[in-house]
Amino acid sequence: DVKLSLGSLAPGRYEVQVLDMSGRLVLTKSVEHKIIGAAHNILGKEKLASGLYTLILMDQNKQPKETLRLVVE
Repeated sequence: DVKLSLGSLAPGRYEVQVLDMSGRLVLTKSVEHKIIGAAHNILGKEKLASGLYTLILMDQNKQPKETLRLVVE
């Protein structure tokens, strides 16, 4: 499982996009952030091949808020 803490971001709907290293979108997940500091499960039963991925967190206006790296072993 991969959990993402949205820290002090304002409550609202966010979208998490997971891209492989070639820039191809492999997963999109919508997150309803209700409580500041809450952690949200973004990967559970979804399986990603081993490798390095980019996570992009976007607000409801599709504006990027954060870009993170994810290593799957």
